[in-house]
Amino acid sequence: MYQVNETGSLVYKDFRRLSEEDRTKLYGIEYRGYGDPCYGAVVLPIQPTSTRTHGYLIVGLNPRRPYDAAYQNFHHGTIDHLSTTVARVKLMTEDFENAVDAELARQYEVNSVTILYSADITFCTRLLKDGKQQSLLIV
Repeated sequence: MYQVNETGSLVYKDFRRLSEEDRTKLYGIEYRGYGDPCYGAVVLPIQPTSTRTHGYLIVGLNPRRPYDAAYQNFHHGTIDHLSTTVARVKLMTEDFENAVDAELARQYEVNSVTILYSADITFCTRLLKDGKQQSLLIV
């Protein structure tokens, strides 16, 4: 993972170059397809921005296909799609949070508001001027 963070690009690992001790850690893996063990893996960084890695996708390579330019282009396309998707979700989440904060600030100016945040919802209770409470659930 360190090498992926340093380069900001995918990293190819050839299992055939591993020590015997490291290769024994791969025993017992159930290989799909034709049952042939894969000879390597590629670590793909998920980076919606050039400064931050949000995660990694580790992909085993097809043992019946060489790791050539076409295969690499497929992995680069996968990185682009995943990173774009993560960036869009992050942007939408920030926009939603900003809209909620703006609405709560507006409500706070009018009434006294108590705010409770949880993972996916925001629950607000405001105390109206006549002493009654009004609840607002934002999903």
